[in-house]
Amino acid sequence: MIRLFNVYYPIRTLILLIGEALIVWTSFLLGAMYEFQEDSYLALNADHGYYKILGLTVLVLLCSHWLDLYDTARLNPPGELYFRLLLLPGVLAFILAAVAYVRPSLLVGSGSSTIGLLILTVALFGWRMGFTWLVQLPILVERVYVLGPATVPSAWFKGCARTLNWASRS
Repeated sequence: MIRLFNVYYPIRTLILLIGEALIVWTSFLLGAMYEFQEDSYLALNADHGYYKILGLTVLVLLCSHWLDLYDTARLNPPGELYFRLLLLPGVLAFILAAVAYVRPSLLVGSGSSTIGLLILTVALFGWRMGFTWLVQLPILVERVYVLGPATVPSAWFKGCARTLNWASRS
């Protein structure tokens, strides 16, 4: 656990957040590089493309937070995670279309956002499948010791396991 602003965050949540931020950044960067090809240096440096991609990354992370993609305790049914992962690019497509209509200068290019969204959709599914495998590694398992009479810790652990979908290791 890592303590930040007097709140304890699990390491796996921070790995998920940092991994998704890198994937979003890379997806839109690849979309811009594919769209502009030889002129990608000018579009990213002279036209403030890196800042625009950073803004898109923050927007995607906020939308992911609003869709509860970082709250692994609430995503109990397996289909719910994939539904919300598919909902994220759809919501982003509508937001980017509204931004392109109101103020097109805020986007990197005309078609790079579309290509970035396509790359992002595939990459998010791959990252979540890889993250599911990653959190099962012994280095990311967090041990909890509960002390007390035999019935109290057992009942507490069963309630937490049912609520948070924990895997118990004895």
